[in-house]
Amino acid sequence: MKVVAVLLVLSVVSVSVYSESCSAVKDCIVTGCTAGGNLVCDDDGKCTCETGHQCTDGENVGVNCHSGRQCRSWYDSSFDHKCECADTHSLHCIDGKCKCGFPSN
Repeated sequence: MKVVAVLLVLSVVSVSVYSESCSAVKDCIVTGCTAGGNLVCDDDGKCTCETGHQCTDGENVGVNCHSGRQCRSWYDSSFDHKCECADTHSLHCIDGKCKCGFPSN
């Protein structure tokens, strides 16, 4: 039973960092969208989720964080963002949340 649990955890971890390759959306078997995004096969041939809207300054993109580097790494390897950040260099960790840009205040 412990072996099964360890294998299950390892498979979930490997899926979370593995970018599923595709030539069309029908090739995206493992990848899914949970934040209301649409599943697409992007220009780089990777399955990803598009939300249909650009992030506003300071908008939470969907994950907790400790650093801006952690946000950029997550965004680049994640399939599911609450919004699309036009420039990943503008991703910052603000109040423990990954946000695109800085709030206007």
